Amino acid sequence: MPTIEERALALVNEVAGFDYLIAGDVMDDDRDYMLKALCRALEAHDATLAEFEAFRRKVSDKAEVVKKLHPTAACYLGDLILPKPVDPLVEAIREASVSDADDGDASRLRAALAKRGLKLVEVGDAAA
Repeated sequence: MPTIEERALALVNEVAGFDYLIAGDVMDDDRDYMLKALCRALEAHDATLAEFEAFRRKVSDKAEVVKKLHPTAACYLGDLILPKPVDPLVEAIREASVSDADDGDASRLRAALAKRGLKLVEVGDAAA
């Protein structure tokens, strides 16, 4: 996932029609108010999107409760109900089918985790 600075530079480069600005070149320059303002705007936009997603989830959860209490309302509430997010670890475990695990299962689990951008970390290494 690109950083806020990288996203801001990509937008500036796209508008300007060139692609040679990099974060180290311009983000340290205190005179570059445009990029700093764009970074703040992107941060605010990301926060608004996060709030909106939280609101959508809350509406979905409430619609699901109403649907259970009033099954006749199901036809009206279906569009409001979002699928529950699946835990990527649960998906990985299901994909790897880890019953009677062996070395092959372990490698399949690691591959399934890597496909989802996850990895196993030993407890001693967690702080690093």
